[in-house]
Amino acid sequence: MHAYLVQELWERDYSDLQLEFDIPFRELGFHGVPQKSTTFILPTVNCLVELTEMPFTVVSLTDVEVINLERVGFNLKNFDMAIVFKDFSRDVSVWLRAPVESAWHSK
Repeated sequence: MHAYLVQELWERDYSDLQLEFDIPFRELGFHGVPQKSTTFILPTVNCLVELTEMPFTVVSLTDVEVINLERVGFNLKNFDMAIVFKDFSRDVSVWLRAPVESAWHSK
């Protein structure tokens, strides 16, 4: 609700900036550890975001080569997600301890 209001205000008052808003899909979100503590990660159309703890995490899907789901199994409670970027000079981003029930949403 608030996101639509902010988008409307920005488009009206700052249309010259040509900003594009991307609203997260809360129902597809999952818990994980992209930095140092467990947070709620939300997918959008163009990226994966975590905007509740500093430093914020935003991974643009256009920058991602492949995402590898590690340790996914029926007898395990958590899995790890390794993000390999198209720019191979960047380090692989590893997000730890996501619940296995979130694996389907992560795919």
